[in-house]
Amino acid sequence: MAAARTALAMTLAEMAADPVPLRAWRNRLTLPGQGIQLRLGPDARWYPYLRDDDGEWWPAAPADTDPVAALTSVWQQRSPT
Repeated sequence: MAAARTALAMTLAEMAADPVPLRAWRNRLTLPGQGIQLRLGPDARWYPYLRDDDGEWWPAAPADTDPVAALTSVWQQRSPT
């Protein structure tokens, strides 16, 4: 989890004009305000989710063993909240 947070923080610094906070809770890394959440599954793959207008989280792309790849797969789909 720590390695994933570090890799994601570095990637977000490159991808976003403004700093993007990254919140960790249990097996989840959430980008508040971006509507993106990555969940680490029991298979050691990262599952990307997007939040809809009702505040519900939905799977948004295939899982990946690389958290950065999982993030980039949904980055363009996001709708900032």
